[in-house]
Amino acid sequence: MARSVTRSAVLGGTGGSAWDDNILSHSPAIVGVKKIDIRHGNQVDRLQVTYRLADGSTYTAPAHGGTGGSLSSFTLAKNERIVRMEGKTNNVLVDQVTFVTQNDAGEEKTYGPFGQTGQTQFKVEGYIVGFFGRAGNLLDALGAYYLPPLTKSPTYGGTGGKAFADPVDVNIPPVVNVKRMRIRHGNQVDSIDADYQLLGGGVLDGSNHGGTGGRPTVVEFEDGEFIIAMTGKTNNVLVDQVTFTTRKRNGTTATYGPFGKTGETKYEVTGNIVGFFGRAGNLLDAIGAFYC
Repeated sequence: MARSVTRSAVLGGTGGSAWDDNILSHSPAIVGVKKIDIRHGNQVDRLQVTYRLADGSTYTAPAHGGTGGSLSSFTLAKNERIVRMEGKTNNVLVDQVTFVTQNDAGEEKTYGPFGQTGQTQFKVEGYIVGFFGRAGNLLDALGAYYLPPLTKSPTYGGTGGKAFADPVDVNIPPVVNVKRMRIRHGNQVDSIDADYQLLGGGVLDGSNHGGTGGRPTVVEFEDGEFIIAMTGKTNNVLVDQVTFTTRKRNGTTATYGPFGKTGETKYEVTGNIVGFFGRAGNLLDAIGAFYC
């Protein structure tokens, strides 16, 4: 499947009543966190979150927990997203929570810790888009909805041209799949240009990486189709050839390519590929992929 929102374990105790900010069913779709209000003392008393929606508006979810403790609030910048939630519980209540964010330059910022020390540590890593848990007069348990973190493959090819990286994990809303590929190719791969599907249904138009030579090919992926492998060949200076393998909604696979001609050195990236990086000038000098 395309990169999809995952629900973490419930972290804490079983008291209070279950709550969920309806990340998977809200309309317009929730695509990220804008602001967190948190009451805390010896434990975490209450959590309330304001979310970014796919249409550009915001939604403030109900508060979960009691009115004790002191209030802390923080608002994320437009280019800032939560990439880690960590803390401690005593297996009955949430004793402490910390949020770590990252901006599009890769710089991290820490908010917290809120609350005091506890016995059992927890951590959720990924692109966190929302929360659920249990609460009564205090915050009994906490969990997160998140997109799995991405892995960056090696770079395959040469060192010429200029480095590029599509904003797969820094875009807000985040990228969840490749929607379309434009490839120019002849004796080598001249250029690539990918459009991306965003969480919430939007589309991010990609940038062209490379030159204008060669023959153009456009690959339109079906709904529910996603790239599971990128293979090809380089001459250790340029990308000579690239092929994409996909899996469709019905479980069948499809192959697109090869684009370009034969080369000396084979490369392969397998996984749920959701974006690309590399080097390019008048041709595609190098390529790599972001995958989960």
